[in-house]
Amino acid sequence: MRRILFALWLVAILSSAQAAGLYGDCSVLFVNEKAPTAPQAVTPLCEDRTDAVYFATGYSKQQNHGYWSAYRLDVEQAVETVENPLPRPHVIFHQNPKLKGGNYVQPRHDSYTGTGFDRGHLAPNGAMAWDAEAQRASFTVSNIAPQNPAMNRNIWRCFEQSIREWAETSGTTYVVVGTVRGTDTVSSNKDPKHVKINVPTYYIAMVYHEQPTPMAIGVMVPNEAGHLDVRDFIMSVSDLQQQTGYDFKLPADIASQSPDLSQWPTRLVTTELLGELPDIDTQCPHVN
Repeated sequence: MRRILFALWLVAILSSAQAAGLYGDCSVLFVNEKAPTAPQAVTPLCEDRTDAVYFATGYSKQQNHGYWSAYRLDVEQAVETVENPLPRPHVIFHQNPKLKGGNYVQPRHDSYTGTGFDRGHLAPNGAMAWDAEAQRASFTVSNIAPQNPAMNRNIWRCFEQSIREWAETSGTTYVVVGTVRGTDTVSSNKDPKHVKINVPTYYIAMVYHEQPTPMAIGVMVPNEAGHLDVRDFIMSVSDLQQQTGYDFKLPADIASQSPDLSQWPTRLVTTELLGELPDIDTQCPHVN
């Protein structure tokens, strides 16, 4: 079944793909094939193979981490990631070959070791769990940024799961996950190059789906411990754009919608946990 659904998705995606703009075939991952823009210059990256696209990233060489990543889930993919996900691969984060060359020094997997921050996925492994190669592609240093461990493993983990569940009944769902630049940096003694990586002050997201009615929300969560209810951080996309300087290229009438939280059933964290995490239903049950 996975192979059949995957093949159908490829036909739909690749038949409409155009090598438009800086992101090439990854333009199909954006609403109306228009890439979001961030408040600073980024290097465009398209993670794909000859017969599929996975996610796109706007990478910041100034901050030394992914500034944002965008992905798309159609219903068949969303169902696979929720009901029959592939297991998380046992791999370390690898440098992106598309960023090699010239004088730029990329961070490494161990650039995060001992810093006190997680390697926070932007395009999450869980959203790529419909295809093993897509999952492995998500484990690049260009698709991560420093993330507070308690925030990453609790409120953000449960929010990512909510997105996949929304996508099961929403036609096509477009997601952009990004960061807001901070003033602090971290580096690791385990990294021979001692690359300094900016620590974001917030993780943000824009989620747009087409069915049953076109709707979008913005999310802006502080990159710190102590937050359990993602609903406290949900806003209109227009408000998110005004606060961050991003532009997600949504139609103005959709971007300005005040979110009806009853249309976005979320999972809420009951208690922040670290270490080995329980299953998602135990850690963050559905809102009644």
